Amino acid sequence: MRFRSIALSLALIAAVTSTGGCVVAIGGAALGSAMVLSDRRSTGIQVEDAEIEHRVNDVITQRFGTATHVDVASYNQRVLLTGNALSAADRAEIERLAAGCRGVRQVINEIRVGTYGGAGSFFADAALAGKVRSALLEQKTLPGGVIQVVCSDGTVYLMGLVGAQEAQTAESAVQRVSGVRRVVALFEVLTEAQLAQYRRGTAQNPSAGPAALGSGQ
Repeated sequence: MRFRSIALSLALIAAVTSTGGCVVAIGGAALGSAMVLSDRRSTGIQVEDAEIEHRVNDVITQRFGTATHVDVASYNQRVLLTGNALSAADRAEIERLAAGCRGVRQVINEIRVGTYGGAGSFFADAALAGKVRSALLEQKTLPGGVIQVVCSDGTVYLMGLVGAQEAQTAESAVQRVSGVRRVVALFEVLTEAQLAQYRRGTAQNPSAGPAALGSGQ
C-alpha cells in the first residue's frame, strides 16, 4: 500500500488527536482504524473493522504487489475501496477479493482506473482531511467520534452511524470546505428510537439494522 510508513506515523497522531471529534482516515485504512471511545460502534466491531482492513490489504498486496495504489477503510463491516487500479479488470478483481474476506458484509468500490498521482496527491488529501475534520468539529449538533472521513483525490467520503439530521448537517458542512471536489455520504442512518438508545448509552451495535445512505454531490 502506498506510503505505508507515512500513513502509520499519521495514524499514531490521529489516535491521540481525534478523540475530540471525527476519526479522520487519510489514505483509507491507516487512520480509519484508530479507536475512539465515543464511536457508536461497539469495541468488538471497531476491532473487527481494523482486522478487516488488514485482511483486505493483505489479499490485494498478495495479488497485485505494488502495481496498484488502493486504500481500504472498513466501518461497521462495510468496506470502502479508494485509490487507483491500472485497468477495469483489476478494479473488479480487487472488489471481488475484498468481498471474499471474512467479516465483510458490503464493498463500496470507488477505485479509479488510471495512474496514481504520487506523493503530491497523498499530502493534498491529508491537508484536506484536516480541514474537513475542523469543519465537522465546528458543528455543535454533531457528537464527537461518530463520523469517519476518508479523503481521496479531493473526494470526501463520510461514514458512520448517524441520525438523519446529523447526516444532513455533516454533509452540508463538508460541502462548504474549500478544496472539496465531491462529497459522498455513506452513512448508516439510525431510526429515532435507535438514536435515543445511543444517547442513553444503551444501544446494541446495529450492524445490519440502520438504512444505508449513499449519495454523491
